[in-house]
Amino acid sequence: MRIQRIGRSRVGVLIAVVCLAVLTACGSSSDDDTAKDSGGNQKVTVKLANVRSGLFAPLYVAQERGYFAKQNVNLEVSEVSTLQDAFPLLASGQLDAAIGGVSSGMFSAIDQGFDLKMVASIASAPGTKPSPTALVVRKSLIDSGEVKSLKDLTGRKIAAAGGASGGGGWNLMVMLRQAKMSITKVNVVALANPDMLNSLKSGAVDAAVVTAPFSTAIVKEGIGVEFGDPLPRGYGAGALVYSADFAKTPGAQRVYDALAKGEKDVGTEGPSSDSIASIVAMDKYVGQDVAVIKSSPNYAYDLKLFRPETHAKWFVELQQESIKDGYLKIKAPIPIDRFVDTRFADASSVK
Repeated sequence: MRIQRIGRSRVGVLIAVVCLAVLTACGSSSDDDTAKDSGGNQKVTVKLANVRSGLFAPLYVAQERGYFAKQNVNLEVSEVSTLQDAFPLLASGQLDAAIGGVSSGMFSAIDQGFDLKMVASIASAPGTKPSPTALVVRKSLIDSGEVKSLKDLTGRKIAAAGGASGGGGWNLMVMLRQAKMSITKVNVVALANPDMLNSLKSGAVDAAVVTAPFSTAIVKEGIGVEFGDPLPRGYGAGALVYSADFAKTPGAQRVYDALAKGEKDVGTEGPSSDSIASIVAMDKYVGQDVAVIKSSPNYAYDLKLFRPETHAKWFVELQQESIKDGYLKIKAPIPIDRFVDTRFADASSVK
Protein backbone atom coordinates (compact mmCIF):
# COMPACT_ATOMS: atom_id res chain seq x y z
CA MET A 1 0.00 0.00 0.00
CA ARG A 2 1.28 3.43 -0.91
CA ILE A 3 0.32 6.33 1.35
CA GLN A 4 0.20 9.81 -0.06
CA ARG A 5 2.16 12.21 2.09
CA ILE A 6 -0.21 14.47 3.97
CA GLY A 7 0.50 17.63 5.91
CA ARG A 8 3.98 18.30 4.53
CA SER A 9 5.74 21.65 4.75
CA ARG A 10 4.03 23.84 7.32
CA VAL A 11 0.61 22.37 6.89
CA GLY A 12 -0.69 21.76 10.41
CA VAL A 13 -3.10 19.30 11.85
CA LEU A 14 -6.01 21.66 11.16
CA ILE A 15 -5.61 20.84 7.47
CA ALA A 16 -5.21 17.20 8.40
CA VAL A 17 -8.64 17.39 10.02
CA VAL A 18 -10.06 18.58 6.70
CA CYS A 19 -8.34 15.65 5.00
CA LEU A 20 -9.93 13.36 7.57
CA ALA A 21 -13.37 14.68 6.72
CA VAL A 22 -12.75 13.98 3.04
CA LEU A 23 -11.46 10.50 3.75
CA THR A 24 -14.45 9.72 5.93
CA ALA A 25 -16.92 11.05 3.40
CA CYS A 26 -15.39 8.96 0.64
CA GLY A 27 -15.41 5.88 2.81
CA SER A 28 -12.45 4.38 4.57
CA SER A 29 -10.70 1.20 3.54
CA SER A 30 -12.73 -1.93 2.91
CA ASP A 31 -12.97 -4.79 5.37
CA ASP A 32 -10.20 -6.56 3.48
CA ASP A 33 -7.87 -3.59 3.96
CA THR A 34 -8.31 -3.03 7.69
CA ALA A 35 -6.51 -5.04 10.35
CA LYS A 36 -8.64 -7.84 11.74
CA ASP A 37 -7.88 -10.04 14.70
CA SER A 38 -10.31 -12.55 16.16
CA GLY A 39 -7.78 -13.66 18.76
CA GLY A 40 -5.66 -16.77 19.09
CA ASN A 41 -3.15 -17.41 16.36
CA GLN A 42 -5.22 -16.19 13.46
CA LYS A 43 -3.13 -14.19 11.02
CA VAL A 44 -3.84 -10.47 10.99
CA THR A 45 -2.91 -7.68 8.60
CA VAL A 46 -1.58 -4.50 10.19
CA LYS A 47 -0.95 -1.27 8.31
CA LEU A 48 1.88 0.81 9.73
CA ALA A 49 3.45 4.07 8.53
CA ASN A 50 7.10 4.82 9.21
CA VAL A 51 9.42 7.80 8.88
CA ARG A 52 12.62 6.73 7.12
CA SER A 53 15.46 7.09 9.62
CA GLY A 54 18.23 5.02 11.17
CA LEU A 55 16.62 5.88 14.50
CA PHE A 56 13.95 3.28 13.79
CA ALA A 57 16.36 0.36 13.45
CA PRO A 58 14.22 -1.83 15.76
CA LEU A 59 11.44 -1.83 13.15
CA TYR A 60 13.78 -2.79 10.31
CA VAL A 61 15.39 -5.54 12.37
CA ALA A 62 11.99 -6.93 13.40
CA GLN A 63 10.89 -6.96 9.76
CA GLU A 64 14.06 -8.53 8.40
CA ARG A 65 14.31 -11.20 11.10
CA GLY A 66 10.71 -12.26 10.73
CA TYR A 67 9.48 -11.23 14.17
CA PHE A 68 6.16 -9.98 12.82
CA ALA A 69 5.66 -13.20 10.86
CA LYS A 70 6.36 -15.21 14.02
CA GLN A 71 3.58 -13.24 15.69
CA ASN A 72 1.32 -14.15 12.75
CA VAL A 73 1.22 -10.51 11.65
CA ASN A 74 1.23 -9.55 7.99
CA LEU A 75 2.79 -6.09 8.29
CA GLU A 76 2.19 -3.59 5.49
CA VAL A 77 4.61 -0.68 5.88
CA SER A 78 4.31 2.65 4.10
CA GLU A 79 6.51 5.72 4.32
CA VAL A 80 5.51 9.18 5.53
CA SER A 81 7.70 12.27 5.87
CA THR A 82 6.71 12.93 9.46
CA LEU A 83 4.56 11.26 12.10
CA GLN A 84 1.83 13.90 11.98
CA ASP A 85 1.21 13.05 8.31
CA ALA A 86 -0.19 9.72 9.49
CA PHE A 87 -2.80 11.07 11.92
CA PRO A 88 -5.73 11.50 9.48
CA LEU A 89 -5.13 7.97 8.19
CA LEU A 90 -4.99 6.57 11.72
CA ALA A 91 -8.21 8.35 12.62
CA SER A 92 -10.01 7.16 9.48
CA GLY A 93 -8.93 3.53 9.90
CA GLN A 94 -6.66 3.47 6.85
CA LEU A 95 -3.70 2.98 9.17
CA ASP A 96 -3.43 1.04 12.41
CA ALA A 97 -0.10 2.30 13.72
CA ALA A 98 2.71 4.72 12.95
CA ILE A 99 6.32 5.27 14.00
CA GLY A 100 8.02 8.66 13.96
CA GLY A 101 9.11 11.66 15.97
CA VAL A 102 6.64 13.05 18.51
CA SER A 103 5.72 16.69 17.95
CA SER A 104 3.23 19.42 18.78
CA GLY A 105 1.15 18.17 15.84
CA MET A 106 0.32 15.00 17.77
CA PHE A 107 -1.05 16.92 20.73
CA SER A 108 -2.99 19.31 18.53
CA ALA A 109 -4.60 16.26 16.91
CA ILE A 110 -5.49 14.74 20.30
CA ASP A 111 -6.97 18.05 21.44
CA GLN A 112 -9.15 18.10 18.31
CA GLY A 113 -10.53 14.64 19.01
CA PHE A 114 -8.09 12.26 17.32
CA ASP A 115 -7.94 9.26 19.67
CA LEU A 116 -4.25 8.31 19.52
CA LYS A 117 -2.10 6.44 22.02
CA MET A 118 1.67 6.39 22.35
CA VAL A 119 2.49 2.79 23.26
CA ALA A 120 6.29 2.72 22.98
CA SER A 121 9.30 5.03 23.01
CA ILE A 122 11.91 3.98 20.48
CA ALA A 123 15.19 5.36 21.85
CA SER A 124 16.96 7.96 23.99
CA ALA A 125 19.57 10.55 23.05
CA PRO A 126 23.04 9.86 24.51
CA GLY A 127 23.83 13.53 25.16
CA THR A 128 27.22 13.32 23.42
CA LYS A 129 28.79 14.62 20.19
CA PRO A 130 28.60 13.65 17.45
CA SER A 131 24.89 13.43 18.12
CA PRO A 132 22.55 10.99 16.32
CA THR A 133 20.25 13.95 15.71
CA ALA A 134 22.36 16.99 14.94
CA LEU A 135 22.00 20.63 14.05
CA VAL A 136 24.18 20.84 10.94
CA VAL A 137 25.17 24.23 9.49
CA ARG A 138 26.45 24.73 5.94
CA LYS A 139 30.23 24.54 6.06
CA SER A 140 30.59 27.62 3.86
CA LEU A 141 28.81 29.72 6.49
CA ILE A 142 31.16 28.44 9.19
CA ASP A 143 34.28 28.94 7.07
CA SER A 144 33.29 32.50 6.13
CA GLY A 145 32.63 33.43 9.75
CA GLU A 146 29.02 34.33 9.02
CA VAL A 147 27.85 31.84 11.63
CA LYS A 148 29.86 31.74 14.84
CA SER A 149 27.11 31.13 17.37
CA LEU A 150 23.53 29.92 17.49
CA LYS A 151 22.32 33.52 17.57
CA ASP A 152 23.88 34.02 14.12
CA LEU A 153 21.18 31.68 12.81
CA THR A 154 18.52 34.31 13.54
CA GLY A 155 16.35 34.78 10.46
CA ARG A 156 18.06 31.98 8.54
CA LYS A 157 16.40 28.98 6.90
CA ILE A 158 16.68 25.80 8.95
CA ALA A 159 15.28 22.51 7.66
CA ALA A 160 13.38 20.28 10.07
CA ALA A 161 11.27 17.20 9.49
CA GLY A 162 7.63 18.26 9.72
CA GLY A 163 8.48 21.95 10.04
CA ALA A 164 8.23 23.92 13.27
CA SER A 165 5.30 21.82 14.51
CA GLY A 166 6.91 18.49 13.56
CA GLY A 167 9.37 16.22 15.33
CA GLY A 168 12.33 18.02 13.77
CA GLY A 169 10.92 21.32 14.99
CA TRP A 170 10.79 20.04 18.54
CA ASN A 171 14.41 18.92 18.30
CA LEU A 172 15.37 22.37 17.02
CA MET A 173 13.44 23.99 19.86
CA VAL A 174 15.52 22.05 22.39
CA MET A 175 18.78 22.90 20.61
CA LEU A 176 18.04 26.63 20.44
CA ARG A 177 17.45 26.72 24.19
CA GLN A 178 21.24 26.68 24.57
CA ALA A 179 21.32 30.28 23.36
CA LYS A 180 18.01 31.13 25.04
CA MET A 181 16.53 31.50 21.57
CA SER A 182 12.95 30.85 20.55
CA ILE A 183 12.26 28.81 17.44
CA THR A 184 10.25 31.82 16.24
CA LYS A 185 13.57 33.63 15.61
CA VAL A 186 14.48 31.33 12.70
CA ASN A 187 12.77 30.43 9.43
CA VAL A 188 11.88 26.74 9.72
CA VAL A 189 11.54 24.85 6.43
CA ALA A 190 9.79 21.46 6.34
CA LEU A 191 11.98 18.81 4.70
CA ALA A 192 12.28 15.05 5.02
CA ASN A 193 15.63 13.81 6.36
CA PRO A 194 16.75 12.22 3.06
CA ASP A 195 16.24 15.55 1.24
CA MET A 196 18.38 17.69 3.54
CA LEU A 197 21.80 16.90 2.07
CA ASN A 198 20.93 18.27 -1.37
CA SER A 199 19.15 21.30 0.10
CA LEU A 200 22.23 22.20 2.14
CA LYS A 201 24.50 21.55 -0.82
CA SER A 202 22.48 23.85 -3.10
CA GLY A 203 22.20 26.57 -0.46
CA ALA A 204 18.41 26.29 -0.34
CA VAL A 205 18.71 26.11 3.46
CA ASP A 206 21.41 27.35 5.82
CA ALA A 207 21.16 24.60 8.41
CA ALA A 208 19.21 21.45 9.17
CA VAL A 209 18.17 19.32 12.12
CA VAL A 210 18.86 15.89 10.70
CA THR A 211 19.07 12.33 12.01
CA ALA A 212 21.85 9.82 11.43
CA PRO A 213 22.92 8.34 9.09
CA PHE A 214 21.88 11.31 6.93
CA SER A 215 23.70 13.74 9.25
CA THR A 216 26.83 11.58 9.03
CA ALA A 217 26.74 11.66 5.23
CA ILE A 218 26.39 15.47 5.24
CA VAL A 219 29.44 15.90 7.48
CA LYS A 220 31.52 13.26 5.64
CA GLU A 221 30.90 14.96 2.30
CA GLY A 222 32.07 18.29 3.71
CA ILE A 223 28.71 19.96 3.15
CA GLY A 224 27.90 20.74 6.76
CA VAL A 225 29.35 20.97 10.26
CA GLU A 226 27.64 19.81 13.45
CA PHE A 227 26.92 22.92 15.47
CA GLY A 228 26.00 23.68 19.07
CA ASP A 229 25.45 21.22 21.87
CA PRO A 230 23.81 17.82 21.32
CA LEU A 231 20.31 16.91 22.42
CA PRO A 232 20.44 16.32 26.19
CA ARG A 233 21.00 12.85 27.58
CA GLY A 234 17.74 10.95 27.97
CA TYR A 235 15.80 13.11 25.53
CA GLY A 236 13.09 11.04 23.84
CA ALA A 237 13.41 10.17 20.19
CA GLY A 238 10.52 8.64 18.32
CA ALA A 239 7.43 6.71 19.32
CA LEU A 240 5.05 3.96 18.27
CA VAL A 241 1.50 5.31 18.08
CA TYR A 242 -1.71 3.26 17.80
CA SER A 243 -5.18 4.28 16.73
CA ALA A 244 -7.73 3.75 19.48
CA ASP A 245 -9.54 1.06 17.48
CA PHE A 246 -6.39 -0.92 16.74
CA ALA A 247 -5.33 -0.72 20.40
CA LYS A 248 -8.43 -2.77 21.26
CA THR A 249 -7.41 -5.73 19.08
CA PRO A 250 -5.16 -8.66 20.06
CA GLY A 251 -2.96 -7.75 17.09
CA ALA A 252 -1.83 -4.64 18.95
CA GLN A 253 0.05 -6.73 21.52
CA ARG A 254 1.65 -8.83 18.79
CA VAL A 255 2.98 -5.75 16.99
CA TYR A 256 4.35 -4.37 20.25
CA ASP A 257 6.10 -7.67 21.06
CA ALA A 258 7.65 -7.96 17.58
CA LEU A 259 9.03 -4.43 17.84
CA ALA A 260 10.22 -5.07 21.39
CA LYS A 261 12.29 -8.00 20.09
CA GLY A 262 13.78 -5.68 17.48
CA GLU A 263 14.54 -3.12 20.19
CA LYS A 264 16.22 -5.77 22.32
CA ASP A 265 18.36 -6.97 19.40
CA VAL A 266 19.52 -3.46 18.52
CA GLY A 267 20.34 -2.73 22.15
CA THR A 268 22.18 -6.02 22.66
CA GLU A 269 24.11 -6.21 19.38
CA GLY A 270 24.64 -2.47 18.98
CA PRO A 271 23.33 -0.20 16.19
CA SER A 272 26.81 -0.06 14.59
CA SER A 273 27.38 -3.81 14.59
CA ASP A 274 27.68 -5.60 11.25
CA SER A 275 24.51 -7.55 11.97
CA ILE A 276 22.35 -4.46 12.58
CA ALA A 277 24.01 -1.97 10.22
CA SER A 278 23.69 -4.34 7.25
CA ILE A 279 19.92 -4.42 7.78
CA VAL A 280 19.43 -0.67 8.31
CA ALA A 281 21.52 0.10 5.21
CA MET A 282 19.20 -1.81 2.85
CA ASP A 283 17.47 0.28 0.19
CA LYS A 284 14.04 -0.77 1.44
CA TYR A 285 14.85 0.69 4.85
CA VAL A 286 17.28 3.65 5.07
CA GLY A 287 19.25 3.13 1.86
CA GLN A 288 22.71 4.29 2.94
CA ASP A 289 26.17 2.79 2.61
CA VAL A 290 26.92 0.30 5.40
CA ALA A 291 30.13 2.17 6.24
CA VAL A 292 28.12 5.36 6.83
CA ILE A 293 25.68 3.48 9.08
CA LYS A 294 28.51 1.92 11.09
CA SER A 295 30.28 5.25 11.58
CA SER A 296 27.12 7.11 12.62
CA PRO A 297 26.49 8.12 16.25
CA ASN A 298 23.81 6.09 17.95
CA TYR A 299 20.82 6.46 20.20
CA ALA A 300 20.46 4.24 23.26
CA TYR A 301 18.13 1.25 22.90
CA ASP A 302 16.84 -1.18 25.52
CA LEU A 303 13.53 -2.52 26.78
CA LYS A 304 13.34 -0.07 29.70
CA LEU A 305 13.68 2.85 27.29
CA PHE A 306 11.08 1.21 25.03
CA ARG A 307 8.32 1.78 27.59
CA PRO A 308 6.00 4.62 26.51
CA GLU A 309 6.18 6.62 29.74
CA THR A 310 9.99 6.92 29.54
CA HIS A 311 9.99 10.32 27.82
CA ALA A 312 6.49 11.53 28.65
CA LYS A 313 7.66 14.37 30.90
CA TRP A 314 9.74 15.76 28.02
CA PHE A 315 6.64 15.84 25.85
CA VAL A 316 4.62 17.75 28.45
CA GLU A 317 7.42 20.30 28.82
CA LEU A 318 7.71 20.76 25.05
CA GLN A 319 3.96 21.19 24.75
CA GLN A 320 4.25 24.10 27.17
CA GLU A 321 6.99 25.70 25.10
CA SER A 322 5.09 25.16 21.84
CA ILE A 323 2.00 26.80 23.34
CA LYS A 324 4.13 29.78 24.37
CA ASP A 325 5.65 30.07 20.88
CA GLY A 326 2.25 29.79 19.20
CA TYR A 327 2.86 26.54 17.33
CA LEU A 328 0.52 24.53 19.54
CA LYS A 329 -2.86 26.20 19.80
CA ILE A 330 -4.37 24.48 22.82
CA LYS A 331 -5.22 25.95 26.20
CA ALA A 332 -3.08 23.62 28.30
CA PRO A 333 -0.72 20.66 27.74
CA ILE A 334 -2.34 17.27 27.15
CA PRO A 335 -1.72 15.27 30.36
CA ILE A 336 0.33 12.08 30.23
CA ASP A 337 -2.59 9.76 30.95
CA ARG A 338 -4.36 10.99 27.80
CA PHE A 339 -1.59 10.09 25.36
CA VAL A 340 0.39 7.25 26.99
CA ASP A 341 -0.86 3.64 27.13
CA THR A 342 1.34 1.25 29.13
CA ARG A 343 -0.85 -1.86 28.78
CA PHE A 344 1.22 -3.42 26.02
CA ALA A 345 4.53 -2.85 27.79
CA ASP A 346 3.07 -4.30 30.99
CA ALA A 347 1.75 -7.41 29.21
CA SER A 348 4.71 -8.01 26.89
CA SER A 349 6.30 -11.45 26.80
CA VAL A 350 9.63 -9.94 25.68
CA LYS A 351 12.02 -9.58 28.61
